[in-house]
This record gives sequence, structure tokens and C-alpha cells, in this order.
Amino acid sequence: MGKRTRMFLALLSLAMLLSFNAGASIGGFALEAMGVRPLAMGSAYSALADDAAAVLWNPAGLVQVKGIQAEAVHADPFQMNIAQTGALAAFPFRGYTLGAAFSQLDESAALGFPYSERVYALGLGGKLSSLPQGSWGVTNKIYALKGGSESLNLAALTYCVDLGVLSSYKSLRLAAVIRDLPLVSTGKLNIDGAEEHSKLKIGPQLRLAAAYAWNRWTFSGELSAESGATSLAAGIERSLSGGLALRAGVAPESATFGFGVDKGRYTVNYAYKIHPVGSSQRLSMGYKW
Repeated sequence: MGKRTRMFLALLSLAMLLSFNAGASIGGFALEAMGVRPLAMGSAYSALADDAAAVLWNPAGLVQVKGIQAEAVHADPFQMNIAQTGALAAFPFRGYTLGAAFSQLDESAALGFPYSERVYALGLGGKLSSLPQGSWGVTNKIYALKGGSESLNLAALTYCVDLGVLSSYKSLRLAAVIRDLPLVSTGKLNIDGAEEHSKLKIGPQLRLAAAYAWNRWTFSGELSAESGATSLAAGIERSLSGGLALRAGVAPESATFGFGVDKGRYTVNYAYKIHPVGSSQRLSMGYKW
């Protein structure tokens, strides 16, 4: 087996491996949706979505954001010398809220040649009078993958849309989200200057979620369906004094826990995920205006 073939297979294998853990995986795209609180709660977050991370989890939740928020995130996926960084922001204005996100997964150090995946997202949320305390949201996303050597490399680009609704009644929240619609990935593989074009269509993901707040406890659950397969996730959060919150969650083949500290304008969140492939850590620091 030649060096270039081994390089390509290593690149493809790692992308597929990482996609098993990706909250927003599409084919070779292994980017996991940013947000430390969602990860700490087992990714059962669509019915909560009350911070800047809503742009990637349920854009209908953007209207819950109070004031301008910005958050920087750093992750250590699987402890495999892979760097994942990102930023989230939310801007309320005139009854609507604009959300934005950027994330990059750089696997160059692990693979030994340049390889990265990126996502750019821009969302909008507003109130929906037809539902009790209802809201709607839409997020436009662009995924970009690129990597390899001069003689063997690949690149792919995908545009898709997330649609979400959210309704609240007293302490109960219900949500529905369709992610990655429509999802058609186009790309090209370059081998010694010869290009091969490809086109891949993947079905969207449906998420139905509920959350309930009781005293200082918040419970969340989520059912997701994609390509005929369904999965369940659940999360719990306990608010303590001094702005401290403890979190935990479960999802298929993984368990998570973490904490958050909210000091008014400043926030710090941490999450740890246990997975058969390897553990992951995520840390964020945020600021509110």
C-alpha cells in the first residue's frame, strides 16, 4: 500500500471515527455542535436552549437570551491531539434575536498532514403567537472540509438549514427541531492533479425534546431520529448558591458531567464526556452585556 493511499485512508478513517461522536456530523464532517452546557447535559438541550448555543441546538431558543452574549469554547476531543475551538454570540434586537457561531476542528497534528473541518452558522429567532409562549427559529449553516498533501487531497462543502420551534407552559418546555435540511454535500478529490467530483445527499435529523424545572432542578430529555435510527438522551442540572450549577447527562454509548459558574457578566462552563472511543473535555468562557 502506497504512502498516499495510507494517507487518504487514515484521513477518511479518522473523519468517520469522529463522526460517531458528532452532534452535527454529516458524512466525513465530524464537527460537534459547540456549547459546553449542552454537552454536560448529555446533549439533551433542544428544549432548554436559553443561551448563545441555541443557534446550533435550537434557534427558537434564541429569543430567551437576555442581552448580548459572547462565548469562546475550546475542546479536547478524545484526547487525540486534536484541537477544536469555536465562538458563539447572540444579539437581541426589536423582538428578535440574531445568533452566530464558528467552529473549527484541526486534526493536522494527529494525522501528520493538514486537515481541518469548519462550520459557519447564522440564525434568527422570534416569537410565535400560535403557541403558548412560543417561538420559532432558523439557522443557516455552511460546513467546509479540507486536507491532504499536494498530490492527494480532498475538499467538501455543504450548506444546510436548521428549523426549530419551542413552547412553554409553566415549568414545562417542549421543542421540535429539524437539523441539516436539505443536506447535500459536494466535494472533490485531487490525485496527482486529476480531480474527481462527488455529491452526497444525507437525510435530515429530527429532534423532539422536553424539559421541566422544579425548585432548583432542571430535567431534560430528547429523542432524535436520523436515517431510520432513533436514540434517546437525558440531562439534569442542579443550581446551587453563588451562581454555581452542577450537570450530568447520558446519551448512547456516553456519559457526561460538568459544572457552570455564572457571576452576572462573566460565565465559565466545563464538561467532561466519557465515550468508548475516548474521553473529551470542553471549556468555555463567556461575557454578557
